[in-house]
Amino acid sequence: MTILALLAGCFTIDDEKHQELLDIAENKKPVAEVVLEVYNAPSAPAYADSLLHCNATASDPDGEPEPSLAYAWTVDGEPVEETAEILEGGFVKDQAVACTVTPYDGLEYGEPATAELTVSNTPAPAPVAAYVQNTE
Repeated sequence: MTILALLAGCFTIDDEKHQELLDIAENKKPVAEVVLEVYNAPSAPAYADSLLHCNATASDPDGEPEPSLAYAWTVDGEPVEETAEILEGGFVKDQAVACTVTPYDGLEYGEPATAELTVSNTPAPAPVAAYVQNTE
């Protein structure tokens, strides 16, 4: 015990650092919720050329300002470079697209939240009526 008491006397923590450590210890992690949808058409199916919107919200149980969100995308389980809330099309039928958001409250990261959808087959174009004049 004497050795521990001697070692403890060798280290000091200033008041600011002490308060920061207390804040981290008492902090509750932020929480995120996410819905993956077609941009500007939330109930529409996703097609090859769709813009996808990772519609996320976050809250902090401590009542602090809204946490920031980090976005990550995967297509068929493979990460893509985009880190914004919108992912531009270029998909193929039956691809699985997922968006994961991670909230951060300035002290801690919360648990990631993920939403996924499957790209639908692009509908066939509408038939075009043509008028053919009989010249006989």
